[in-house]
Amino acid sequence: FQKVKGPKEPCYYQHVAATRIQTLVRGMFGKKRVQLLKAIASKFITDLTANFWKEVDRRVKAAIKVQSLRRMYLVRRKGLIAKMKLEHLGKCGDKIIFVQAQFLKYIEQNKLMIGIMADSETSAATHIQAVWRGYLARRHYEGLCEEALWTMKGWFEY
Repeated sequence: FQKVKGPKEPCYYQHVAATRIQTLVRGMFGKKRVQLLKAIASKFITDLTANFWKEVDRRVKAAIKVQSLRRMYLVRRKGLIAKMKLEHLGKCGDKIIFVQAQFLKYIEQNKLMIGIMADSETSAATHIQAVWRGYLARRHYEGLCEEALWTMKGWFEY
């Protein structure tokens, strides 16, 4: 208070002290406000740059996708894939024909084996039926022979 210039009255000192306290408090609040604004600005800038790079990556990926679709369209329009396929088939034609023939041979052999198995099953069933019919015919014949003798039994059994 020695540096204070003005009247040396006690209320004047109180006024100067209040002004000083207000100045210090305003400075303290100002510093807090500046720190808060700096933190908000820093967070905003980091979020902005992160989102910026995410957006850049998304746009780069979208551009790559568009370019790849365009290239695919051009290739299909020119028929390059079909031409390459025909060239490959021309080179491998003999091998393909050979493989097809082998598959057909395998299929025919399989049909033959199935036919043989079915024929053996059919012949086995026919044989079982013949044996059974023979058995039934012999039993029937024995019954008929006995019935034929009934008339003669009546005369001689007295």
